[in-house]
Amino acid sequence: MYKKYASGAAFILFCTTLAHAGLTEFSQSQFTNLLNAGKPVVVKFSAVWCGPCKQIAAPFTEVANDPELSGVTFFAADIDQADGKAVSGQYGVMGVPTIILFANGQEVDRQVGIEGGLPAFKNAIRSKIQSKLLGTAPAAPAQPEVMPEPEAVEEIIIEDDVTPAPVAPTQPESKGLIGMLLSAITGFFSFIIDAIKGAINFVIDTIKGIFGK
Repeated sequence: MYKKYASGAAFILFCTTLAHAGLTEFSQSQFTNLLNAGKPVVVKFSAVWCGPCKQIAAPFTEVANDPELSGVTFFAADIDQADGKAVSGQYGVMGVPTIILFANGQEVDRQVGIEGGLPAFKNAIRSKIQSKLLGTAPAAPAQPEVMPEPEAVEEIIIEDDVTPAPVAPTQPESKGLIGMLLSAITGFFSFIIDAIKGAINFVIDTIKGIFGK
């Protein structure tokens, strides 16, 4: 009986220690015990040969050491090690880095790769943990005070009473066309008359040449 109480107390102490230990080396048995206890857990699956995994190692450790997230257990699991390989296969991890969030023994979120680039990685992971594991939303940035716009004043313009100057009526285009037509006819008849005169003079000159002067 005492052994039963002692083992229970040891497990509670173990869970409490993990919850405040920052980043914890992955153990399948520890991971299973925490899931069975309904504790919030975050697991980062990575590999030593993975370049992006090395890039997020330091930011992920900073998130794990955040005092506001002390109620969450953070694991770093190597998929090439026995425990990490077994659990990554159990949850269908196909690429690294992959970060999975667990609450009440169930997966609630998964991130594959570095979403939004490395600068936004840390804030994105912290925001997901706060909202999906701890039930708290991250504080929204303060909005700048917006001053109300002054009321629009309608501008009234009073125009002087100016009588527009009369516009001379335009001549209809038909008169211009008639004038052009008359000029063409006059020129044509002048040409005909000159041609007739020239022909008559030619005939007269020819007769004179035949009969003499």
